[in-house]
Amino acid sequence: MLDTTLIGLIVRNAEAMPAEVALREKRFGIWRPTSWAEFRDAVAAFARGIRTLGFQPGDNLAVLGDNKPEWVIAEFGAIAAGGVATGVYADCLPEEIQHRVTYSEARLLVVRDQEQ
Repeated sequence: MLDTTLIGLIVRNAEAMPAEVALREKRFGIWRPTSWAEFRDAVAAFARGIRTLGFQPGDNLAVLGDNKPEWVIAEFGAIAAGGVATGVYADCLPEEIQHRVTYSEARLLVVRDQEQ
């Protein structure tokens, strides 16, 4: 069954082409790659981390931040842990953020930085 899921695709690509680029992020004008193996390992580590915080299959996770690799890792980490992720952009109004987090019944909220 894992072979037919997005998590299975990440695992399969990490095994088939571990050093190939899965994600890129531009920081200070320089593109920083993340390999498939690094991506898989980060998703797995995130999933383990939220499980230790009590996240269970079927739980919801809200991610508040910018369009960054960390957002994708958190989203796929929630999926790998058997949950659902809800995205909330950092430029949403406070009322929107509250609505999305409350409506999604998020058990955990992941934020970009201290400001959030």
